[in-house]
Amino acid sequence: MLQKLSLDIYPKDLPALATEFTFQELYGNLDERIETFERDFIYHKLQELGTSASYLNHHEGKLLDHLLSEYNPLN
Repeated sequence: MLQKLSLDIYPKDLPALATEFTFQELYGNLDERIETFERDFIYHKLQELGTSASYLNHHEGKLLDHLLSEYNPLN
């Protein structure tokens, strides 16, 4: 037999719930920005490596190209 679950929310609890929701939303936004920044930073460093790394052999160059395409912010 199913029982109905009721949640009693009292007015004094509303600021805490709103604060928790705000923190979760801010954390989500911050986490997304960090992930975007990390990918952009990695892509930038790979580009720097590609321009200064004339010593890479053919296989290493292909691996670098693959990483550049994987971290490209346009993909």
